[in-house]
Amino acid sequence: LKAEGVKKTNLLEILAYASPHWKMLTIGLTACVIGGLVYPTYSVVFMQVITSFSNPDTLLSTGHFWALMFLVLAGIQGCTMFGQTFFMGYGAENLTMDLRSKLFSNILSQDMGYFDSPLHASGKICTRLATDVPNLRSNRNDVLHCIA
Repeated sequence: LKAEGVKKTNLLEILAYASPHWKMLTIGLTACVIGGLVYPTYSVVFMQVITSFSNPDTLLSTGHFWALMFLVLAGIQGCTMFGQTFFMGYGAENLTMDLRSKLFSNILSQDMGYFDSPLHASGKICTRLATDVPNLRSNRNDVLHCIA
């Protein structure tokens, strides 16, 4: 890539390519945010469980309630984990398909002299088609999970 003078890109340019799939990505990012909020909520619920042990008169009723809250939080965490994985993966796969199609059509529109260079041998072009776009997808998916 350095020999060809390819410029580096940033996350905003990559997200601009993903704009046709904004609905799926928005749902996935929302699931990421909700999933991130579950962990601090666990500490609040755990604090309430500990304080419910201090009053033996209401221990049974409050114990059942907070145990149910732990179960609800586990259900929410499971749903958000599914949402993160499914919607972000679906958006990433669609983006991969779009970028691979654009890359392939760009390669097909090149002059015949383009392929005479050893830098653009058929094996190297096939390798770029096979590896560049999936690498971009995995990086984008990981970055968006970390951001959310």
